[in-house]
Amino acid sequence: MYKDMNKLISYFKYLGFRFKTSDFDSGFNVQKIAFILKSMGIDVSYRFQLWKHSPYCTLLTEDYYKYNTHSSDSDYIISEDEKKILNRFSKIMNMDQKLLESVSTIILLDLVYSSVEVVIKKIKEIKPHLSDIEIIDGQNKAKELLFKDEF
Repeated sequence: MYKDMNKLISYFKYLGFRFKTSDFDSGFNVQKIAFILKSMGIDVSYRFQLWKHSPYCTLLTEDYYKYNTHSSDSDYIISEDEKKILNRFSKIMNMDQKLLESVSTIILLDLVYSSVEVVIKKIKEIKPHLSDIEIIDGQNKAKELLFKDEF
């Protein structure tokens, strides 16, 4: 198991997120959550690109399926700084797939601080199934997630 997946397993346990490799929805959520956490400052080396359902990393998918053959235990110890990020994520987000998709796509496309009109237009072009409200909520959540306390 790759070291980053070991870290993610610890993070997911901390967040109370359980996943099954046989479930598409779990894989969907793993990709989005990992990307959002990375955007918030969690140190993982996965590289994401835009794909059908938002940010996607092939290596993360490979590690995710390898996880099925390994123990669910992780020996990674979460630092206090990482706990702050995880607690912020937990406070702001839920595991709704459309929200995860909206937030992660807005962050990936660097639209967090764009005007609402621009965000809706660009997201609708690639994700017409998301409603205006889901996109606006995604942008607001992205702002909350990425906001630095020192500001």
